[in-house]
Amino acid sequence: MKQNQCSHNTLDCRSIGYFEYRAKCIRSNMVAIYTFCFCFSLRLGAIVIAVSSLIVSLFEISVLTECLENVHDTKHRLKELLQFLGLQGSWTKSIHLYRYLQYYMVGVSVFYSLLSLACVFLIMGAYQCRRVFIYPFLYLYIGYVAIGFVQRTLIFMYLIKQANGDLGTMILYYTIEFFIVLLHIYTWACVYNLIKALKSVEVSVTKRILHKARIGYLAPIRVHTGMAA
Repeated sequence: MKQNQCSHNTLDCRSIGYFEYRAKCIRSNMVAIYTFCFCFSLRLGAIVIAVSSLIVSLFEISVLTECLENVHDTKHRLKELLQFLGLQGSWTKSIHLYRYLQYYMVGVSVFYSLLSLACVFLIMGAYQCRRVFIYPFLYLYIGYVAIGFVQRTLIFMYLIKQANGDLGTMILYYTIEFFIVLLHIYTWACVYNLIKALKSVEVSVTKRILHKARIGYLAPIRVHTGMAA
């Protein structure tokens, strides 16, 4: 009786073969991503993405914690950086950057804490094939990409300024930035396609279980009818 029960949130992915899983992904009109790095499964890819994002999040939290312990030094360094890059303007006064810098850093720290939790849920969701655990990471990862983009842009602008605005250095750094953004888009797409793949396989397994349940239900009726005849 327990074997005929099926939950839309939980799925044993080992119940379906890799090639059948791959064929179902293609037939379900998904984006054409059914492997991670062209050789690993999306489940393994999601776990790798979650672990790497978790490491980055914990590192960012440690850096922000250290900055919060030395708020005055952080304000001074940030002011020097913005002046060096020529970004010191009225916008810093409009958002009260230096006055509320501490609260901004606390907010980012809370965001990275939530992202760390979402990474743990992603590992659980990919391992247990539970789509509901994957959704938080999918949404928070967009904010993670945006914050990382701002950080890298400031770092590259600083390095370009240090190189006296050399054109070759500028092209190099912004090419690196372009490929990093593409990598983020690819990793987000892999996690998104994992959700769609799990949904497709869940529907297939559910239909298979229902079909077996109907056969098991009708078989005694046929036997009883045959004996009566």
